[in-house]
Amino acid sequence: MLILYYAMSHGQISIAAPVSALFTALLPVAASILLDGLPSTAKLAGFAVALSAVWMVAQEEGEKSQLLRLSDLRLPLLAGLCFGLYFTLMHQATRQTLLWPSITARLIGTLTVAT
Repeated sequence: MLILYYAMSHGQISIAAPVSALFTALLPVAASILLDGLPSTAKLAGFAVALSAVWMVAQEEGEKSQLLRLSDLRLPLLAGLCFGLYFTLMHQATRQTLLWPSITARLIGTLTVAT
């Protein structure tokens, strides 16, 4: 979460938020394809529509779009990958037990904020 906030405060929020959201969604989809197999064509079409929607939202209106450097995308990509990894690991952990992964995540978050 801190990486995303830092990326939004030091870069273009119109780029940081959609890029991190895209990668937050992309990692669980990729993990699902690897672990559970290829989704139906309707789900793949829905993901393509969502991808194009994120691209359209990221477009700036009225200004010439400036070229992005890879360094501008480093923090949003990292934030999205961290969120996606968290969601993927939580999903895998809840296949075995329901309550303990959530309790552990909340406890670690609380201890992190408290220190």
